Amino acid sequence: MKTGIFSNIDEELARQKKEVVIKIIREGRTALKALEIALNALVWADQLIELTEAEPPLKRPIVCQAGCNYCCFNQVEIAPPEALLIGDYIERNFSDAEKAALILELDRAIQFKAGKTKVEIAGLRQELRCPLLRDGWCSVYAVRPLICRAMHSLEVGQCERAFRLARNTGVEHYTHRDEIVGSILKGLLEGCREMGCQAEPLDLAQALRDFLEAPDPLEQWIQGEQIFCPLIYGET
Repeated sequence: MKTGIFSNIDEELARQKKEVVIKIIREGRTALKALEIALNALVWADQLIELTEAEPPLKRPIVCQAGCNYCCFNQVEIAPPEALLIGDYIERNFSDAEKAALILELDRAIQFKAGKTKVEIAGLRQELRCPLLRDGWCSVYAVRPLICRAMHSLEVGQCERAFRLARNTGVEHYTHRDEIVGSILKGLLEGCREMGCQAEPLDLAQALRDFLEAPDPLEQWIQGEQIFCPLIYGET
């Protein structure tokens, strides 16, 4: 995934993450190792964010609370290992009825965005809730993407205004989360790419649809097969 949305990258952190990914894959190209790659990245991100925000204490509190979902109307791009982890979570935890309902949501999102530019899609955010949002709550919160872990706000009113106007009006936030997540994403994808595994930006809805249609997505990806459709926007 291109990490250009993150203004600062810690190159040393990215390098360390890349080395970890390479080590995991060299230990064995198995389904469990495919899942370990993303799990390791999520743990790193959570731990670094927690440490950074603990000492010294933040000057202003983060106002995000359970049930607040304005950011769940942003369009999320994910890395292939994240798609594998979320897809596996869905397979293990969703009922058949829940999977069927999710597939309808995924198809709706894919069809709605087809042929549109990134700017056009951003302007329609009120109509494009995350397919994983269920009754206002994230249905895969434990394995939510890295980019979702970076999202936060210091003023809920700004989030509400950005949602209402369907454009980025400048939500105040701390830059350290962007740096941590952007650096880990960079190392994650560079490591996957070096080991011959698919490592390109993915649309969350399309990636999960691809996962659910693939016969053995974890094994296929770790063996170097291209199972995900690349992220493509309409021309401006």
